[in-house]
Amino acid sequence: VLQVMEGFTVAIPAGDERLFSTLPQVYLNGSLIFAVEPFEYGEVVVTVSLALASDGLSGAHNSSSSLKIIIQPINQAPTFDLVEGNVTVGEANRTGVAFSYLVAENVSAGPQETEDGQGVSFTVTLVEGNASLFEANCSKPSLANSSSPGNSSSPGNSSWLGNSAGKCNGSQVVEMSATGELLFSLAPFESGSARFQVTLMDDGGTARGG
Repeated sequence: VLQVMEGFTVAIPAGDERLFSTLPQVYLNGSLIFAVEPFEYGEVVVTVSLALASDGLSGAHNSSSSLKIIIQPINQAPTFDLVEGNVTVGEANRTGVAFSYLVAENVSAGPQETEDGQGVSFTVTLVEGNASLFEANCSKPSLANSSSPGNSSSPGNSSWLGNSAGKCNGSQVVEMSATGELLFSLAPFESGSARFQVTLMDDGGTARGG
């Protein structure tokens, strides 16, 4: 592939064009311009050539040099699809009434192959309503319900922080596993509503703006 811009020619090895949404170009002032294709990374060595005008004696001359372009991977944000936004259950008449609903799917650490080994976790933050609707120390089954509810709009998910005994982290009243399972236990004889904000994080770090 040859890209010509204001007298410079940039030769890019075959197959490496995939790295760029705008192929590298060099202006006469020496500026290198290019745009990277989303989620692509790697190294490419291009050849930059400049054709010099004839001096009338020895004809035209060419000058060329190699230039390496390094595109480093950046940790991309994790993603998930919310399949249930509204969860409705009946009031509990005793302690220890726990619920489990699958409310998120297609949980991914990011679009790049380098992110496949990253761990992900959900956090849930109460933004509206009363936390006293829930027991902080919820337990995994016995569950009052483990199927999907019938409504959908936009509250909470959380991350399962359980230990081998199956106990939730006491600092969170609603939690969600890394696979999208919502877990909570109701306080007895309490009714009302609560809205939560769900955040999914990976452990890939923030280097180079990731």
